[in-house]
Amino acid sequence: MIVPNQKKQTEILRTIRIAKSTRAPKLDLSMFELAQLPEELFYLEDLTVLDLSLNKLTEIPREMANLQKLKILDLHANKLSMIPEAVLCLTNLEMLRISENQITVLDYSLTRLPKLAVLDVSHNKLESIDPVIYSQTPLTTLSMSYNQLSVLPDEAGNMRQLEKLHLQFNNLSILPESIGKLQRLRQLLLSSNTIRDLGEGITQLKHLQDLALDGNEIENLPEGFGKLESLKILALHDNMLNALSDDFASLTSLEKLDLSGNYFTEQPTQLSKMYKLKDFILGQQNPAVNDQDAKESSEELVVEEARRREGLLHEQGEIHQAMVEILERCYVYQQEYFKLLSDPQHSHLFSSDLIHTELDTMQGKLLSVQVKLRKLKFDDESLVVTLNTYQMQLGEVEKFLRKCLTRMELRPRAALLVKFVCCLLEIKIMVGAIVRLERAKA
Repeated sequence: MIVPNQKKQTEILRTIRIAKSTRAPKLDLSMFELAQLPEELFYLEDLTVLDLSLNKLTEIPREMANLQKLKILDLHANKLSMIPEAVLCLTNLEMLRISENQITVLDYSLTRLPKLAVLDVSHNKLESIDPVIYSQTPLTTLSMSYNQLSVLPDEAGNMRQLEKLHLQFNNLSILPESIGKLQRLRQLLLSSNTIRDLGEGITQLKHLQDLALDGNEIENLPEGFGKLESLKILALHDNMLNALSDDFASLTSLEKLDLSGNYFTEQPTQLSKMYKLKDFILGQQNPAVNDQDAKESSEELVVEEARRREGLLHEQGEIHQAMVEILERCYVYQQEYFKLLSDPQHSHLFSSDLIHTELDTMQGKLLSVQVKLRKLKFDDESLVVTLNTYQMQLGEVEKFLRKCLTRMELRPRAALLVKFVCCLLEIKIMVGAIVRLERAKA
């Protein structure tokens, strides 16, 4: 009898041999729980696309450098602490996705990839990046969201080919003036940092179409903000704005605008000439304090703050209760789904036992998160970080389930699986709501 690990290994080798015999340009070895790569992989010299995501890789053998035709490499959701040397030898690489690993530093060695256009290092532990990278890589898309970056250096303005820059959920407090040199930039995402002053450099981005500044500490928009004449999507919610700049009315291309969670007392008059605006949210505003005496009275402020926090805690409690109910529903679907999979009369629907192994892994992850969410404590100082971690884990399970929907052997159970995924999405939304409330408490 073949044990599960042997069956998995057999499936991997079969996949590689088929790719070799057909000289396939693409190979998907994602979600095989690989801790090391099989030697047979390194003889597939015709590969241009390789997906090794959602495995357990801690290193990449130097033989990977044999795959010199490789243009797209996906290593996200592994256990890599640095960009492997073998990867840096793939001189034709155009796209590298290495998100959700344990990388802390990007050094100058990345410049050895002369054709690298798309780099995703989001959801790592990046604290610093060698400034040389900004000057000597032909990047068009750079994603560094969900890291620990506190500074974006002046050299960032040297990425003259850059079209998309993602920096959400970092620790940035200011932007370099040199950012205005990124004249090809179409999308700039800066959500959930600690930015107070945007600086005037950002006003030079005349081709910018999508700008996310939500979840910061912005009190005023810089003079010249109206120069962003190509802007179509602007997220400014959850900041400290109480007015818009006079030239804001010049943003006549704007189609979507969110100003909720600020300190506006009425709809800004600058919006009256924005004829293309289709989706506008003023939403609930933070309470404005008009009484100067009340502001100066520390005792009243303390009482007001206590009431505010009490209200937030109550709202958190209601959300948590709703989430627990959804968790229960999710658990029911989950049990039904796994029971169906283990039913012998459905065995003819499977091409291999590999699905069982993958599902067991995902079921374990989901149950772990479910237990933790039920026992959530709002006085935990690291609550936001903890919840963000849960969101990532839920996202991983959700991605797996969606992938299952595309597999032929799982189609008869698609309806139940859709319910399962919907439950996960609802839970993710609830977790996100609690994170936002927790930030508001701070």
